[in-house]
Amino acid sequence: ANYSVTFASRPFNKTRIRLGWHYDERDNKTPRDTWTRVITDTIVTADPVMNTPYSFDRSRLDAGIDYDLFNTLTLSAGFRRTALERDFQEVAEQTEDDGWARARWQPLGWLDVAIKGGAARREIDRYDESVAASFGQNPLLRKYNLAYRYRTYGELLATFAPSESRFSATVSAMLADDSYTQSQLGMSDADNAHLSVDLNWLVSENSSAFIILGSESIDADQTGSESFAQADWTAQHRDTFTHYGGGVEIRNLGENTDLLIDYTHSDGETGILVYRTGMSPSAFPDIDTDFDSLRARLRYRRSDRLDIDLNLRYEQFSSNDWALAGVEPDTIPTVLTLGAAPYDYDVWVVGVSFRYLVGGRDIAFPE
Repeated sequence: ANYSVTFASRPFNKTRIRLGWHYDERDNKTPRDTWTRVITDTIVTADPVMNTPYSFDRSRLDAGIDYDLFNTLTLSAGFRRTALERDFQEVAEQTEDDGWARARWQPLGWLDVAIKGGAARREIDRYDESVAASFGQNPLLRKYNLAYRYRTYGELLATFAPSESRFSATVSAMLADDSYTQSQLGMSDADNAHLSVDLNWLVSENSSAFIILGSESIDADQTGSESFAQADWTAQHRDTFTHYGGGVEIRNLGENTDLLIDYTHSDGETGILVYRTGMSPSAFPDIDTDFDSLRARLRYRRSDRLDIDLNLRYEQFSSNDWALAGVEPDTIPTVLTLGAAPYDYDVWVVGVSFRYLVGGRDIAFPE
């Protein structure tokens, strides 16, 4: 079930206010039953286990205000509270309060710059260690998505679109720092940085081209315990991702025909450095991923209401994961696996789709 209510008003000439409430419910009514797990063909556990039909209720309250300080400068502030209730998990209730402020500057018709900063705190009612214990987990462990978290963040969005030019550009950047100060084991800190650039070129009245560039990095620290007690090791994770791509769109290539071609490439690298008590730091091998996607769409406007699309897509993904590479079902003593290998595939997809517009392309509203 989903419910939303939004209220907007302009009490003064330069002031606008917004208030919104959203409610989302997921009620999993799957019946529960008791069963025994089969680990291998010859090993069946005697411990009874019940399936867990997870459900949740989530409500969100948003409030914001905009004030036009000058014709070229708008100041904004807002607040969001999110409340979440879950079933069959370590944390039954949690709330997150997020407060932010933003300045939007439009000194020229072709320049729009917005800077936003804020802080968010996620609180939990309590961490039910008995649930974790039923899964065989260390009672000191706190899952990062269920733990107390304090976040500070900043964002920048700048758009350049000169009216006399066929070129436009958008630059976006984001920085965030997460602290999990109440977790003895698990995630303790994470820093995230993101930067992207979108370039657009209006080649002609019927054709355009675009280029996208971006990068993201995540630095995270976590603590763990080999002795199933207090923390005796820490790990530093560094994930870096880059992506780039581009495409062209040509309208009226032929009579009633449009063509779209775009290409995207992304790659990622993960490095993990582990510190153990009384030992020198050690590093796991890097984990690498590589992804390419090429898409072509030919759209034929068969009539005023019917479009026919011919789609061609190629996708390639490969990864180098030390945790899976070379691990057969019986490679690890006392552990039987399914022999899963790192993802490595390429695929071609051809498809035809139809789109019918009720009422035609041009809908006239009565005055």
